[in-house]
Amino acid sequence: MVPCSVMSDGSLGVIVVGVLGLGGDDARAAASVARALQASWRQAGKIDLRSESAGDDPRGALRVLRQWCDRDHVDVALTVGRAGHREDDFAPEITAPLLERSLPGVEERMYLSPPSRPQQLLFRGRAGFRGTTLVVNLPAQTARAAAIVRLLAPVVHHALEKARGSGGECGLPGGAR
Repeated sequence: MVPCSVMSDGSLGVIVVGVLGLGGDDARAAASVARALQASWRQAGKIDLRSESAGDDPRGALRVLRQWCDRDHVDVALTVGRAGHREDDFAPEITAPLLERSLPGVEERMYLSPPSRPQQLLFRGRAGFRGTTLVVNLPAQTARAAAIVRLLAPVVHHALEKARGSGGECGLPGGAR
């Protein structure tokens, strides 16, 4: 896997996204996330989508995330599921030690995303960077996971640029200094 290509105008040509299903209905949730990515991240560039399932295996999930971040250097690694309040929900616990820089603003917005059920208030997902890979835990509920993917759409390009060393200031038009 090759990290995203940067075009001559500075835009991202291809974003490599890994979607890791964790237990439950992996296939349905991963398909929903893939549709949301294709629909809402179009302006960020073409998406090369990779998908894998770790099922109920925290060690297997950790192994995949480490490979995607450290060896394959994917641009974005999304986990789907296992980020709730149950005893066997492990996504935040395996993600936290991997992250070198957290993104508390993204985490806060994920938590503030309107829940359709009260139980969704117990979502504990993490977000941050390992190297230049953006890592985000998504809930198993397909609509909520898709909403978070759409929430990330306007900032993913900028986040990846910053992770790759862009010197422009955040929040200024055109990244002016």
